[in-house]
Formats: sequence, C-alpha cells, structure tokens
Amino acid sequence: MKLVDLAARLGATLHGDPDVEITSAAGLEEAQPGQIAFVANPRYTPLARTTHASAVLVEPAFEQIAAATLRIDNPYLAFARALELLYEAPVYPPGIPPPSSLRPPRSAPGRTSAPMLLSATTSSSASAPRCCPTS
Repeated sequence: MKLVDLAARLGATLHGDPDVEITSAAGLEEAQPGQIAFVANPRYTPLARTTHASAVLVEPAFEQIAAATLRIDNPYLAFARALELLYEAPVYPPGIPPPSSLRPPRSAPGRTSAPMLLSATTSSSASAPRCCPTS
C-alpha cells in the first residue's frame, strides 16, 4: 500500500515520500525498508532516529527524522489500525471454529477426559454395568 493511501485511511498527516510502498509493520528496532513502525512514548525517540523503517507513526509535535512520518494524535491506535489494513484476517469455512478454540476438553483434577468404555463381558458382580442386554 502506498504511504499516501495509508495516511489517508488513517487520517494522518504525511511528511515524506508519498510513493513509498508499505508492505508490513514491525517494531522500531526490527523494522526494514517497506515497513511501518510507531512511537507513542518519548523514550523511544532515539530508536526512531535510527530505525530502518520506511515510515513511522508519531504524534504531530514529534521531531523530524530521516524516515517518513505519519503524524496523528494517537500513534498507538493508528498502528493497530494500520495492522488491520496491512494484514488480512484468515477466513474460516462455515461451521469450522478458529484454531484458537480447538482444544481438548478440560477435566476435573484426577479424572481423565477420555470417555469411559463399558465392558461387553458380564461381571460376577450384580451392580456392574453391562453394555448389552443378555438373552
């Protein structure tokens, strides 16, 4: 996505090359060309000065840095919105729950979650359950 388009979608003011292509997002230290990062805390200003990110989301009064900046009141929220724009959420077929909900059932302490199987053989004890009626 072109930086100018990302700025428009986020409602941010662009300072820098509008034709830069942004393909993903990363943290300030890990970011590479083609990625966007953000600064929401002034203590990370030194990292913003040396980042390799193509663009950084910052507050309107943030100092000028080498990377292009998208200036917006809440860079943290804007970064979250940028993630939604840059990454497509997986689509699951109807009836298939997302993987995060596929987990084994919980069982009580000391109990197994596996179903109990009843023996098909008869027992000498009259109180033992039987699988099938006898004729």
